[in-house]
Amino acid sequence: MGTSKAVKALILERSEMAFKRLKNNPEYLEACEKQEISWNEISELYKRFSKDEYMAIQNHYEAEAYKNSFGTDEVYLQGFRDCVKLLIFMGAFDSEGE
Repeated sequence: MGTSKAVKALILERSEMAFKRLKNNPEYLEACEKQEISWNEISELYKRFSKDEYMAIQNHYEAEAYKNSFGTDEVYLQGFRDCVKLLIFMGAFDSEGE
């Protein structure tokens, strides 16, 4: 497995773990409930559109979510880089102190 694939697999695994933890976060659960209510309202509005119009809107939102997933991955990678830099700065990898 190449480095890029390994990093992507790591990000995916860690992201899945984070999403599992969200199931215990009351603020996240409240946001999900609000989103469900909003979805029900939007579903009623969708009935006014033709199938082609509905699909155009749906495709837009799916593409937006896909695009945002790149941002999430980059934020994770930047956090990882920052953590390593901080550990280096703090001398965590220095063997001189042993």
